[in-house]
Amino acid sequence: MTGRTIIVGGPVLAADGHRWRPRAFVVMSGDRLAEVAEGDPPRPAPDDRIIDLEGRYLLPGMIDSHFHLISRSASTVDDTLVAAGMLEGAASAVTRLAGGVTSVRDCGCRHGGIHVLRQAIASGMVPGPAATVAGRNPTTSLAPKHWRNVVADGPAAMAAAIGAEVAAGADFVKLILAHAEDPADWSAVTRYISDDELAAAVTAARTAGVRTGVHCEGWEEARRAVAAGVDVLDHAPLIDTATAEEMATKGTVYVPTLWAFSDDSGIGPRGLDGEAVAVRRWQAEHGASVMRAVGAGVTIAAGSDAAGALPPHDVLVDEMHCLTAAGLSVGDAVRAATLGGAAALGRPGDVGEISVGARADLIVVDGDPLSDLDVLRTPSITFAGGRAYDAGQLRRDWATGSADQVVTARWAHASP
Repeated sequence: MTGRTIIVGGPVLAADGHRWRPRAFVVMSGDRLAEVAEGDPPRPAPDDRIIDLEGRYLLPGMIDSHFHLISRSASTVDDTLVAAGMLEGAASAVTRLAGGVTSVRDCGCRHGGIHVLRQAIASGMVPGPAATVAGRNPTTSLAPKHWRNVVADGPAAMAAAIGAEVAAGADFVKLILAHAEDPADWSAVTRYISDDELAAAVTAARTAGVRTGVHCEGWEEARRAVAAGVDVLDHAPLIDTATAEEMATKGTVYVPTLWAFSDDSGIGPRGLDGEAVAVRRWQAEHGASVMRAVGAGVTIAAGSDAAGALPPHDVLVDEMHCLTAAGLSVGDAVRAATLGGAAALGRPGDVGEISVGARADLIVVDGDPLSDLDVLRTPSITFAGGRAYDAGQLRRDWATGSADQVVTARWAHASP
């Protein structure tokens, strides 16, 4: 289709993410939003398509700011792992569209297959969210074997590793800085990257023109990561007030991944019987860290940290509920999954909002998500780069068929 798509008939979320525009219309041309205004829509040309929302709500496509289309960790990379990962990634990409996710910040993959998958999505070969990918995660030989995607000991080696990953196609760099190995004490962390190595990594990334993120746990590690100038703190369950204030000053984005650290995720540090009380204490501290950041004015971005085993289509909504449980308003949780995600990607004005010139990533839902987050679990239409998908049909395919059937059937539910 060469004409425009004109969307009318329902409230449209304003670019600031705080209010609805009840009489607005949106015009899509190709993969961009050409017009967003209130009042009477333009007269359609013969090859234009009109979509009447009939009172349904239109908002930006959601952004999962910490996701892994392909399982992120493995001790050994071989042909079987790469092939399985590519199939898994293609199916996972389709389920993101079914859940209204139109962009993902993919925070690491054990092998270079993620770059091929990103290109397959961008070309339309595989339907899915626009993927901004980190590729392999640099760390040092101090990290556990399954996290040694790229081993670089010393500042010079770390800088060279950053350059190599960017040359291989990384859109940003995600470092593995530190990890708490004891589920009963999240403050006791093993640090893998020194201050000098971290500084070299940040400098090399800036020289290459890409952003940095960091897998971070521990009070002091968060402080040092912010001091080093990383752009995004991932996880970072322990942030004190001083660190939060410095994050706000420097513009550091916080992707707390609360759901991934919860019992509900199935992957979080749940603890055994004797550890349960301690784990609950640290989970509460994680939520308190989020609110310290909010109080300081830090931008919060929603990220599920889901990976592998094809997670549920609506897992990002679970993270948004975790954010509201920590103390954010429902509206702030929606903004974390839209405007906050755009900040994490370094793409404000391009994604995460409905404004002229932005990418045509939109979702249609039956109710007001600023009042009830759960309406986001079942979008009826997902527009990804201007292409419309019947999200409900994708979910039905997923519930009744195999991943292969979903990947094959998606063409029946997409329109240019």
